[in-house]
Amino acid sequence: MHTSHQPRPHGLRGRARFLIATATVLAITGCGSATPDTSSAIGPEEFADRAISAALKANTLHMRIDSGGDSIRADIVLNDESDMLASDLSMSTVQPLLVRWKNGRVYVKDKSLAKGWVAADPTDPRDPVGAQFGYVRTLNPVTLVKDARETAIALKRVGTEVVDGTNTTHYSMTLDPELAPSGSTINAEGLRAQGHQGKLVYEFWIDENDLMIKVTFDVAGRTDRVHMSEWGTPKDVEAPIKARTTAELGMLESS
Repeated sequence: MHTSHQPRPHGLRGRARFLIATATVLAITGCGSATPDTSSAIGPEEFADRAISAALKANTLHMRIDSGGDSIRADIVLNDESDMLASDLSMSTVQPLLVRWKNGRVYVKDKSLAKGWVAADPTDPRDPVGAQFGYVRTLNPVTLVKDARETAIALKRVGTEVVDGTNTTHYSMTLDPELAPSGSTINAEGLRAQGHQGKLVYEFWIDENDLMIKVTFDVAGRTDRVHMSEWGTPKDVEAPIKARTTAELGMLESS
């Protein structure tokens, strides 16, 4: 999975890149009042392992992402640590989009147009829609925590707080982007291109079952908030019954 955390451009490609940036960088910001907790914190690796195990056990969730006036809502069915079985995503932008990921294929529908669903193949380099939206599968909280674990250098237990009606424990995780391996969602070069220097700080709010309830981040002056709920609630994400492929629409580019 890739992301470069570059400034968000306009248009369809810009909205696609916004999805990546929103789904993959988690840095510091806080809201509400917390109860201080000076007890010793678990290590970053154990924290991440617990969160990953809890997410995979729950298997389904609803995710809401708010960023600079944009809003993303998605029902997600997880598969394993590196992939996602399905997602049903609605994006509120100048031209609202519906995006679904199902069994390796991405489906896109522009709600402002009456053209129906377009089915794209993200593995085909000739497919422009697949190239733009194939990584919708990276809206995977397991991937976020896994990549954070690989770059974490410190973890602090901040305290307890009620978030979205749930009792949570607030943790602050410091990351060093320079430690990110190839293919990580944390890209030091891309962050520098946006004017971000130095470490990242991820803020996590975790419930008593180690499930993520909220994550917040701030990169290059933009604050994003990710809320996760409905863990373990059945989600039925189906491929559209009628969808024309990019090949049928003559959208494939010359190799």
